[in-house]
Amino acid sequence: VFEANGRVGGRIFSVHGLPSFADLAVDVGGYRFQTRQRLPADLVWSALKLPTQCYDWECAAKCEGTTCYVVKDAFGNNAGYATAIETMLGQVEAAGGPGRQVHLAARLTSIEAAPAAGRAASRLIFAGGRSVTASKVLL
Repeated sequence: VFEANGRVGGRIFSVHGLPSFADLAVDVGGYRFQTRQRLPADLVWSALKLPTQCYDWECAAKCEGTTCYVVKDAFGNNAGYATAIETMLGQVEAAGGPGRQVHLAARLTSIEAAPAAGRAASRLIFAGGRSVTASKVLL
């Protein structure tokens, strides 16, 4: 996984380590998901099994007509919506081996065919001249 920025998540940004907030996360981008949003809901609940809590204190369908949830830590504090992305990338890195790494601040400058490595292989070239060859590329 190559990320052009120094962090993952795009508009989903959970800030940690703010003064006077101890280990709490403050979301300054996307911060909740609805039960009808299948991709984040299935990812958080089924695939990653992250703890969540209703966003609304009544846990009623008062969030745009449905129930909204936020990701929590083991102590019930806001873990940050980026926790799902960070957890997935941690699993990729923990799996180890070639092609299972996360690189931050890797700005892609061009993609070229790499027929010597395989019929569908590509060479990814990054700012600073670094390059890698991949049998599959998903952008």
